[in-house]
Amino acid sequence: ELVRWASGNPALQTDFLIRLAQGELLHKKFEQEPQGRGPIIICRDESGSMEGSKHALAVAIEWALAEACRREGRGFTSICFSGPGQMREWTMPDHYDPEQLIAHLSVFYGEGTEPEQAIKRALDIATEKQNQGPDILILTDGYHTPLSSDLLNRIRNAKTHLGLRIYVVVISDTGNVDTARDYADSIYRASTGIPDLFSKII
Repeated sequence: ELVRWASGNPALQTDFLIRLAQGELLHKKFEQEPQGRGPIIICRDESGSMEGSKHALAVAIEWALAEACRREGRGFTSICFSGPGQMREWTMPDHYDPEQLIAHLSVFYGEGTEPEQAIKRALDIATEKQNQGPDILILTDGYHTPLSSDLLNRIRNAKTHLGLRIYVVVISDTGNVDTARDYADSIYRASTGIPDLFSKII
């Protein structure tokens, strides 16, 4: 099954993600992980450097996770960001309409990279849902400036008091992981780490 993911073929990778999210792939590691965890809050990078195949892959990952949350009755919020002031948010409603998610995924800013606004909003949502054990997942190629010390302090406090976990998926084998080391609990390369990530949050 992992050959599909490692193939680099977008169609096979999307098929793999959807089947993994739907629980159709058999793997002892996945079977041993507890299911039905808390809400997932995604921050997805839509800067110009994410254009093309990286954007398509990030959207496929987000789509698969949204499907997993829908199936398990978990909360799901997506926050997309690019340059200053460029941010939009979508939360899965109780009566899920796939067209709403498609519309949200179809917009692409394609400009600068300012992740702080999105991460701050994700922390706000995580605080609101603290009793549900939320996780934050950031999808990016890593090409952005380091986070401010104020935001890093807020992240550390959230991890201490809320039990928050932050995962980062770097959507490129050549993407920059250095900026994520300051705040991420786990960092994954999209080309190799998705099965392991999904085993932890699905």
